[in-house]
Amino acid sequence: MIRAIVSTWLCFLFWSPPVAAEERVDVALVLAADISYSIGPYELDLQRRGYIRAFRSTDVIKTITSGRRGRIAVSYLEWAGENSQTLVLPWTIIDGFETSYGVAEALTKAPLQRSGETSISGALDTARTLFATAPPADRLIIDLSADGYNNSGDLVEAARARNLWFGITINGLPIVNDDAPDLEAYFRDCVSGGPGHFNIAVSEFDHFAPTLKRKLIAEIAGLGPERVYRANDAPQADCEIGERKVREEYNRQLDDITGGKSERWRWSED
Repeated sequence: MIRAIVSTWLCFLFWSPPVAAEERVDVALVLAADISYSIGPYELDLQRRGYIRAFRSTDVIKTITSGRRGRIAVSYLEWAGENSQTLVLPWTIIDGFETSYGVAEALTKAPLQRSGETSISGALDTARTLFATAPPADRLIIDLSADGYNNSGDLVEAARARNLWFGITINGLPIVNDDAPDLEAYFRDCVSGGPGHFNIAVSEFDHFAPTLKRKLIAEIAGLGPERVYRANDAPQADCEIGERKVREEYNRQLDDITGGKSERWRWSED
């Protein structure tokens, strides 16, 4: 008798009403765009216009409406340091030209902003919490762009693990530059993950818009990764390179100020 009562209460506590098919979407997609100070005003504008162009693209809209359910949900997150995340666009359903153009218009009107450090871990954690209010979806995806390594907040591998635990896929759009020449490998080994994850790198900001369009089509359609990396394809990237660079710069500046005579204040590896 007691077992039956407990079983009934457990069913009550964890039961949720079934979701009608017309309420589900093919993909719930968080677009997480880097707005740290390493991205200049011109590049910041190019990045935003890349997203705007994508949602005005006939190819992207046809991909959305050709899915099993013919609709997706998107939100747009701009991020920088650990405590610098702004939800520019809350969850919005796209199911055709009108709603897709509406997203583009909302991004056009939103003011541009920049902030300080690069906390990929903070962006991943913030994006993960957004899925709690997302429409029911067959797939959960974070599409994250960045032009540098994680250098603020928690370690990026820990944030990635928290997302993968919930079945979230992280796809990367690394913006490779002279300050981060191995950023594609860093994304491959430290940032992206989950079912069908992939990265597409951008080598020049002028190429951001067409690369983003190609990437959105691939992830909305569920085309999967463009490449399959095996363990012997490349050396494992240093997933704490951003944090190490911050320590090195701090110690360098300290040495310049003190003539190398302030050992007690040096930032150690421990």
